[in-house]
Amino acid sequence: MRPARIGLLALLAAAAFLGLRFGWHHATRSESDAVARTVEHYLRMERDRGHAPKATDCSAKPDGTRGGWLIVTCLPGHLPPGQGYEIGLDDWGRMRIRSPYRDAEP
Repeated sequence: MRPARIGLLALLAAAAFLGLRFGWHHATRSESDAVARTVEHYLRMERDRGHAPKATDCSAKPDGTRGGWLIVTCLPGHLPPGQGYEIGLDDWGRMRIRSPYRDAEP
């Protein structure tokens, strides 16, 4: 019976650790940090294409979809009005990029 108790305690300890870890992630996340990271990603993508992007090309708003957190829209000056990037951030800060270029990242 002793090995079963040790296994159960180890399982409970692991569950507690993961619960605290995920809870801490959600409690301490910052919209400002997420938007800044996303804008840096946009700037890097546009510079790689040979353009001169500005951080002021971007704006952010809440994402009303389930599992969504923020939508960052970046409108480069060299594209026609209304065409640009739409970068969605989910609850974990992962990016979904919709790009105005066909060969861009998924």
